[in-house]
Amino acid sequence: MRKIKEKLAPKGILIVGLKNDGVDLKQRFDMYKKEPNHHIYTWNPLLIANILDSAGYVPCHVMGQFDAWHKIDVVQYKNAKYDYCEKGLQKGKSSNTYNMWSIAVHPEQSTSSCPSYKKSVESIYNCEYLKSG
Repeated sequence: MRKIKEKLAPKGILIVGLKNDGVDLKQRFDMYKKEPNHHIYTWNPLLIANILDSAGYVPCHVMGQFDAWHKIDVVQYKNAKYDYCEKGLQKGKSSNTYNMWSIAVHPEQSTSSCPSYKKSVESIYNCEYLKSG
């Protein structure tokens, strides 16, 4: 992560997506400044925020949800993207597949952009980005 930061432009953003096979929902993003020991847990929002912070980034947000890919015909997907996404949420819950998305900024960048980045990442949650079109 530190080496990637050297390549990131000062106004750049880092987006990381991870699959978690052993989720502990008690380990949340909002705890990362309150957990001084930076314990190593299985992938969760707290750990990702701590890793980003330790690597020199400023974490803006980490979110996750149960979702999973499933087989579908391409034409069917193009005609009903929201339905495909909803089915992925159901499949993720039934298979305990938890995916996380995090967004962080370079430390030279103002954190004033974090709320808009957070909003963009949260549009993934529950297929919100597909509801408007």
